[in-house]
Amino acid sequence: ISAGDGADGITGGNGNDSITTGAGADTVVLNATGTDTLLDFAAADEIDIDVINGAPEDGTNLVKAAAGSLDVEEAHVYTFTTTGAAATLTTDGTKVITDFTNDTQVAAYLGERFSDANLADGKMSTFVLTDSVSGESYIYLHEDDGVNGIVAADITLVGVVNDYTVLFADLA
Repeated sequence: ISAGDGADGITGGNGNDSITTGAGADTVVLNATGTDTLLDFAAADEIDIDVINGAPEDGTNLVKAAAGSLDVEEAHVYTFTTTGAAATLTTDGTKVITDFTNDTQVAAYLGERFSDANLADGKMSTFVLTDSVSGESYIYLHEDDGVNGIVAADITLVGVVNDYTVLFADLA
């Protein structure tokens, strides 16, 4: 799917779509029924996650690893740039991500820093991890399954943004 030069609204289909944004300020709508790949994304563009997570109420751009855990909040967006190496999200962490498309690795990595114990069953939040090696940002829907702890079943990869660090300000 390719956008024109104006300000376009683009909604992917139910599968895995490749979406190229155009010269204008484009809005790309993600859904939870596939993994969309966004090409040529720029600061003027926007990613609409309302359909998968509700309108994001607040966001946290994490800038460095820290000790302890954070409680996952409903409709909250968490962004972080990482190599996926151990102790880069949590200072004493041991989990690694070697494949950002592997939900099991991502869930284990996030679970070292985040707790979903206070999130009600079926409630959602969003995680955006930017791989500092490849430059790609990975957007994950987190839907709590009612079991404490972030597990692979809670995580769905819904978007990959090539060569761009996605922050909270890029999401609507």
